[in-house]
Amino acid sequence: MDVGFIGVGGIAGNYLNSLERIADVRVSAVCDIDATRAGSVAERFGSRTYDDHHAMFEAERLDALFIAVPPFAHTDQEILAAKRGIPMFIAKPVAMDLDTVNAALAAIREHEVMTGVGYMWRHSDLTDKARELLGERAIGMAIGSVHVNTPGTAWWRVLGQSGGQIVEQSTHIYDLARSFCGEAAQAHGWGGAALNPRIDFEDVTTVNIRFEGGAVGAMTSTSNVRTGKYSLELIGNDFHLTLNYGANRMAGHVGEETVEYEAAESGYYIQVERFIRAVREGDASLNRSDYADAARSLALTLAANETLRTGQVVDVPKIA
Repeated sequence: MDVGFIGVGGIAGNYLNSLERIADVRVSAVCDIDATRAGSVAERFGSRTYDDHHAMFEAERLDALFIAVPPFAHTDQEILAAKRGIPMFIAKPVAMDLDTVNAALAAIREHEVMTGVGYMWRHSDLTDKARELLGERAIGMAIGSVHVNTPGTAWWRVLGQSGGQIVEQSTHIYDLARSFCGEAAQAHGWGGAALNPRIDFEDVTTVNIRFEGGAVGAMTSTSNVRTGKYSLELIGNDFHLTLNYGANRMAGHVGEETVEYEAAESGYYIQVERFIRAVREGDASLNRSDYADAARSLALTLAANETLRTGQVVDVPKIA
Protein backbone atom coordinates (compact mmCIF):
# COMPACT_ATOMS: atom_id res chain seq x y z
CA MET A 1 0.00 0.00 0.00
CA ASP A 2 1.37 3.39 -1.05
CA VAL A 3 0.60 6.07 1.54
CA GLY A 4 1.15 9.81 1.27
CA PHE A 5 1.36 12.57 3.87
CA ILE A 6 0.42 16.23 3.72
CA GLY A 7 2.10 17.72 6.78
CA VAL A 8 4.77 15.78 8.67
CA GLY A 9 5.22 17.87 11.82
CA GLY A 10 3.66 17.37 15.24
CA ILE A 11 1.10 14.55 15.39
CA ALA A 12 2.25 13.18 12.02
CA GLY A 13 5.21 11.67 13.85
CA ASN A 14 2.82 9.50 15.83
CA TYR A 15 1.06 8.38 12.64
CA LEU A 16 4.40 7.59 10.97
CA ASN A 17 5.55 5.54 13.98
CA SER A 18 2.29 3.60 13.85
CA LEU A 19 2.56 2.90 10.14
CA GLU A 20 6.07 1.57 10.65
CA ARG A 21 4.53 -1.26 12.72
CA ILE A 22 2.11 -2.30 9.94
CA ALA A 23 3.26 -4.74 7.27
CA ASP A 24 3.32 -3.82 3.57
CA VAL A 25 2.76 -0.08 4.01
CA ARG A 26 5.08 2.30 2.15
CA VAL A 27 5.23 6.01 2.98
CA SER A 28 5.81 6.82 -0.67
CA ALA A 29 5.34 10.59 -0.73
CA VAL A 30 5.39 13.43 1.80
CA CYS A 31 4.50 17.08 1.41
CA ASP A 32 5.49 19.79 3.87
CA ILE A 33 6.38 23.47 3.60
CA ASP A 34 9.37 22.73 5.83
CA ALA A 35 11.95 21.03 3.57
CA THR A 36 13.98 19.85 6.56
CA ARG A 37 11.01 18.01 8.04
CA ALA A 38 10.09 16.47 4.73
CA GLY A 39 13.69 15.44 4.12
CA SER A 40 13.93 13.75 7.50
CA VAL A 41 10.89 11.60 6.73
CA ALA A 42 12.19 10.87 3.24
CA GLU A 43 15.50 9.68 4.64
CA ARG A 44 13.70 7.40 7.07
CA PHE A 45 11.13 5.91 4.67
CA GLY A 46 12.60 6.48 1.22
CA SER A 47 9.76 8.86 0.34
CA ARG A 48 9.55 11.33 -2.50
CA THR A 49 9.17 14.90 -1.20
CA TYR A 50 7.05 17.88 -2.23
CA ASP A 51 6.44 21.38 -0.91
CA ASP A 52 3.07 21.75 -2.67
CA HIS A 53 0.28 19.22 -2.33
CA HIS A 54 -1.07 20.06 -5.79
CA ALA A 55 2.18 18.83 -7.30
CA MET A 56 2.07 15.70 -5.16
CA PHE A 57 -1.45 14.86 -6.30
CA GLU A 58 -0.44 15.28 -9.94
CA ALA A 59 2.64 13.08 -9.63
CA GLU A 60 1.55 10.32 -7.25
CA ARG A 61 -0.92 7.44 -7.31
CA LEU A 62 -1.71 6.88 -3.65
CA ASP A 63 -3.74 4.18 -1.97
CA ALA A 64 -4.30 6.28 1.17
CA LEU A 65 -3.46 9.75 2.45
CA PHE A 66 -2.76 11.23 5.87
CA ILE A 67 -3.52 14.94 6.28
CA ALA A 68 -1.84 16.37 9.36
CA VAL A 69 -1.76 20.13 8.90
CA PRO A 70 -2.63 22.83 11.46
CA PRO A 71 -6.28 23.91 11.61
CA PHE A 72 -5.72 27.11 9.62
CA ALA A 73 -3.90 25.27 6.81
CA HIS A 74 -6.88 23.25 5.58
CA THR A 75 -7.78 24.53 2.11
CA ASP A 76 -8.50 22.13 -0.76
CA GLN A 77 -6.52 19.07 0.36
CA GLU A 78 -9.57 16.98 1.24
CA ILE A 79 -11.47 18.07 -1.88
CA LEU A 80 -8.62 17.13 -4.22
CA ALA A 81 -8.08 13.80 -2.51
CA ALA A 82 -11.80 13.04 -2.70
CA LYS A 83 -11.91 13.80 -6.42
CA ARG A 84 -9.12 11.26 -6.89
CA GLY A 85 -10.89 8.68 -4.75
CA ILE A 86 -8.11 8.54 -2.15
CA PRO A 87 -9.13 7.37 1.35
CA MET A 88 -8.04 9.91 3.97
CA PHE A 89 -7.03 9.91 7.62
CA ILE A 90 -7.17 13.47 8.93
CA ALA A 91 -5.82 14.96 12.14
CA LYS A 92 -8.36 16.80 14.26
CA PRO A 93 -9.75 19.41 14.09
CA VAL A 94 -10.64 18.98 10.43
CA ALA A 95 -10.75 22.76 9.84
CA MET A 96 -11.43 26.03 11.64
CA ASP A 97 -14.74 26.94 10.03
CA LEU A 98 -17.84 25.19 8.74
CA ASP A 99 -17.63 26.63 5.20
CA THR A 100 -14.36 24.74 4.65
CA VAL A 101 -15.82 21.63 6.26
CA ASN A 102 -19.04 21.68 4.24
CA ALA A 103 -17.15 22.00 0.96
CA ALA A 104 -14.89 19.08 1.86
CA LEU A 105 -17.78 16.98 3.13
CA ALA A 106 -19.73 17.52 -0.10
CA ALA A 107 -16.76 16.26 -2.14
CA ILE A 108 -16.19 13.29 0.17
CA ARG A 109 -19.83 12.27 -0.14
CA GLU A 110 -20.02 12.87 -3.88
CA HIS A 111 -17.03 10.62 -4.54
CA GLU A 112 -17.88 8.13 -1.75
CA VAL A 113 -14.42 8.33 -0.22
CA MET A 114 -13.59 6.58 3.06
CA THR A 115 -12.35 8.83 5.87
CA GLY A 116 -11.00 8.47 9.38
CA VAL A 117 -10.24 11.28 11.83
CA GLY A 118 -7.69 11.26 14.64
CA TYR A 119 -9.96 11.16 17.67
CA MET A 120 -7.79 8.40 19.14
CA TRP A 121 -9.66 8.04 22.44
CA ARG A 122 -12.67 6.67 20.60
CA HIS A 123 -10.43 3.62 20.08
CA SER A 124 -9.16 3.48 23.67
CA ASP A 125 -9.75 0.47 25.90
CA LEU A 126 -11.24 2.92 28.42
CA THR A 127 -13.95 3.90 25.98
CA ASP A 128 -14.70 0.27 25.10
CA LYS A 129 -14.81 -0.77 28.75
CA ALA A 130 -17.09 2.10 29.73
CA ARG A 131 -19.53 1.20 26.95
CA GLU A 132 -19.45 -2.44 28.05
CA LEU A 133 -20.17 -1.53 31.67
CA LEU A 134 -22.91 0.98 30.93
CA GLY A 135 -24.77 -1.04 28.33
CA GLU A 136 -28.11 0.66 27.65
CA ARG A 137 -28.05 2.84 30.79
CA ALA A 138 -29.01 6.44 30.12
CA ILE A 139 -26.31 9.03 30.79
CA GLY A 140 -27.59 12.08 32.62
CA MET A 141 -24.44 14.15 32.86
CA ALA A 142 -20.98 14.35 31.30
CA ILE A 143 -18.29 16.40 33.05
CA GLY A 144 -15.13 17.02 31.05
CA SER A 145 -11.78 18.47 32.07
CA VAL A 146 -8.82 19.52 29.94
CA HIS A 147 -6.30 21.10 32.32
CA VAL A 148 -2.86 21.35 30.73
CA ASN A 149 0.12 23.60 30.09
CA THR A 150 0.44 25.86 27.06
CA PRO A 151 2.00 24.00 24.11
CA GLY A 152 5.20 25.42 22.68
CA THR A 153 3.87 25.38 19.11
CA ALA A 154 3.66 28.97 17.87
CA TRP A 155 0.47 28.63 15.84
CA TRP A 156 -1.35 26.97 18.75
CA ARG A 157 -1.14 30.20 20.74
CA VAL A 158 -2.91 32.28 18.07
CA LEU A 159 -6.70 32.15 17.91
CA GLY A 160 -6.74 32.83 14.17
CA GLN A 161 -4.51 29.82 13.50
CA SER A 162 -5.58 27.18 16.05
CA GLY A 163 -9.14 28.20 16.87
CA GLY A 164 -8.16 28.36 20.54
CA GLN A 165 -7.89 25.64 23.15
CA ILE A 166 -11.44 24.34 22.85
CA VAL A 167 -11.32 23.90 19.06
CA GLU A 168 -7.80 22.48 18.85
CA GLN A 169 -7.25 20.60 22.11
CA SER A 170 -10.34 20.22 24.28
CA THR A 171 -12.11 18.94 21.17
CA HIS A 172 -11.06 15.42 22.23
CA ILE A 173 -13.22 15.57 25.36
CA TYR A 174 -16.08 17.41 23.66
CA ASP A 175 -16.00 14.68 21.01
CA LEU A 176 -16.10 11.92 23.63
CA ALA A 177 -19.04 13.61 25.35
CA ARG A 178 -20.87 13.59 22.01
CA SER A 179 -20.02 9.96 21.43
CA PHE A 180 -21.53 8.95 24.79
CA CYS A 181 -24.42 11.42 25.09
CA GLY A 182 -25.48 11.96 21.50
CA GLU A 183 -25.69 15.18 19.52
CA ALA A 184 -25.40 18.52 21.28
CA ALA A 185 -28.20 21.05 20.90
CA GLN A 186 -26.97 24.16 22.74
CA ALA A 187 -23.91 25.57 24.47
CA HIS A 188 -23.52 28.33 27.05
CA GLY A 189 -20.32 29.37 28.74
CA TRP A 190 -17.81 31.91 29.92
CA GLY A 191 -14.09 32.42 29.55
CA GLY A 192 -11.28 34.52 30.92
CA ALA A 193 -8.11 35.73 29.24
CA ALA A 194 -6.26 37.71 31.88
CA LEU A 195 -3.88 35.11 33.27
CA ASN A 196 -1.71 33.81 30.43
CA PRO A 197 0.13 36.40 28.29
CA ARG A 198 1.46 33.70 25.93
CA ILE A 199 -1.87 33.24 24.13
CA ASP A 200 -4.42 35.61 22.58
CA PHE A 201 -7.57 33.67 23.57
CA GLU A 202 -9.32 32.54 26.74
CA ASP A 203 -7.01 30.60 29.05
CA VAL A 204 -9.79 29.46 31.40
CA THR A 205 -13.21 28.38 30.12
CA THR A 206 -16.32 26.66 31.37
CA VAL A 207 -19.03 25.60 28.94
CA ASN A 208 -22.37 23.96 29.67
CA ILE A 209 -23.98 21.77 27.01
CA ARG A 210 -27.53 20.56 26.50
CA PHE A 211 -27.68 17.36 24.49
CA GLU A 212 -30.65 16.51 22.28
CA GLY A 213 -31.39 13.33 24.24
CA GLY A 214 -31.78 15.21 27.53
CA ALA A 215 -28.32 14.83 29.07
CA VAL A 216 -26.34 17.86 30.19
CA GLY A 217 -22.62 18.51 30.12
CA ALA A 218 -20.09 20.75 31.84
CA MET A 219 -16.67 21.21 30.20
CA THR A 220 -13.75 23.10 31.74
CA SER A 221 -10.48 23.92 30.00
CA THR A 222 -7.30 25.74 30.93
CA SER A 223 -3.76 25.99 29.59
CA ASN A 224 -2.29 27.25 32.86
CA VAL A 225 -1.34 24.11 34.79
CA ARG A 226 1.86 22.06 34.70
CA THR A 227 0.41 18.57 34.90
CA GLY A 228 -1.90 17.37 32.16
CA LYS A 229 -5.45 16.22 32.84
CA TYR A 230 -7.82 14.85 30.24
CA SER A 231 -10.86 13.31 31.86
CA LEU A 232 -14.54 12.63 31.33
CA GLU A 233 -17.02 11.76 34.07
CA LEU A 234 -20.21 9.95 33.13
CA ILE A 235 -23.08 10.06 35.62
CA GLY A 236 -26.49 8.40 35.74
CA ASN A 237 -28.96 7.38 38.42
CA ASP A 238 -26.99 4.25 39.38
CA PHE A 239 -23.48 4.88 38.09
CA HIS A 240 -20.56 7.27 38.16
CA LEU A 241 -17.46 6.61 36.07
CA THR A 242 -14.36 8.80 35.75
CA LEU A 243 -12.40 8.08 32.59
CA ASN A 244 -8.88 9.48 33.00
CA TYR A 245 -7.53 9.41 29.46
CA GLY A 246 -4.23 11.00 30.45
CA ALA A 247 -3.46 8.09 32.79
CA ASN A 248 -5.40 5.37 30.90
CA ARG A 249 -7.42 4.56 34.02
CA MET A 250 -11.07 4.42 34.97
CA ALA A 251 -12.67 4.37 38.42
CA GLY A 252 -16.14 4.58 39.89
CA HIS A 253 -19.14 2.32 40.21
CA VAL A 254 -21.91 0.87 38.09
CA GLY A 255 -24.81 -0.28 40.24
CA GLU A 256 -23.28 -2.20 43.14
CA GLU A 257 -20.06 -2.94 41.25
CA THR A 258 -16.92 -0.95 42.09
CA VAL A 259 -14.87 -0.20 38.99
CA GLU A 260 -11.08 0.01 38.88
CA TYR A 261 -9.70 -0.45 35.39
CA GLU A 262 -6.38 0.25 33.68
CA ALA A 263 -6.29 0.35 29.89
CA ALA A 264 -3.63 -1.30 27.77
CA GLU A 265 -4.40 0.57 24.53
CA SER A 266 -4.75 4.37 24.52
CA GLY A 267 -5.96 4.40 20.92
CA TYR A 268 -3.08 6.17 19.16
CA TYR A 269 -1.80 3.12 17.31
CA ILE A 270 -5.04 1.26 16.87
CA GLN A 271 -6.79 4.18 15.13
CA VAL A 272 -4.12 4.07 12.42
CA GLU A 273 -4.09 0.28 12.22
CA ARG A 274 -7.87 0.22 11.89
CA PHE A 275 -7.82 2.88 9.17
CA ILE A 276 -5.31 0.90 7.12
CA ARG A 277 -7.34 -2.26 7.65
CA ALA A 278 -10.53 -0.40 6.71
CA VAL A 279 -8.96 0.66 3.42
CA ARG A 280 -7.67 -2.82 2.68
CA GLU A 281 -10.93 -4.57 3.58
CA GLY A 282 -13.34 -1.87 2.42
CA ASP A 283 -14.92 -1.76 5.89
CA ALA A 284 -15.59 1.85 6.84
CA SER A 285 -17.08 0.80 10.19
CA LEU A 286 -13.56 0.29 11.54
CA ASN A 287 -13.16 4.08 11.57
CA ARG A 288 -14.91 5.23 14.72
CA SER A 289 -14.84 8.86 13.65
CA ASP A 290 -15.30 9.78 10.01
CA TYR A 291 -15.22 13.25 8.47
CA ALA A 292 -18.93 13.96 8.99
CA ASP A 293 -18.77 12.93 12.63
CA ALA A 294 -15.65 15.04 13.21
CA ALA A 295 -17.44 17.96 11.57
CA ARG A 296 -20.15 17.68 14.23
CA SER A 297 -17.53 17.88 16.97
CA LEU A 298 -16.10 20.96 15.27
CA ALA A 299 -19.57 22.51 15.13
CA LEU A 300 -19.93 21.97 18.88
CA THR A 301 -16.55 23.51 19.71
CA LEU A 302 -17.22 26.48 17.41
CA ALA A 303 -20.52 27.02 19.24
CA ALA A 304 -18.59 26.88 22.52
CA ASN A 305 -16.22 29.55 21.23
CA GLU A 306 -19.14 31.71 20.14
CA THR A 307 -20.80 31.63 23.54
CA LEU A 308 -17.51 32.67 25.15
CA ARG A 309 -17.63 35.83 23.04
CA THR A 310 -21.32 36.62 23.45
CA GLY A 311 -22.26 35.16 26.82
CA GLN A 312 -25.49 33.96 25.18
CA VAL A 313 -26.89 30.48 24.67
CA VAL A 314 -25.77 29.30 21.22
CA ASP A 315 -27.49 26.68 19.10
CA VAL A 316 -25.03 24.10 17.79
CA PRO A 317 -25.03 24.12 13.95
CA LYS A 318 -26.38 20.95 12.37
CA ILE A 319 -24.21 18.82 10.12
CA ALA A 320 -26.38 16.51 8.04
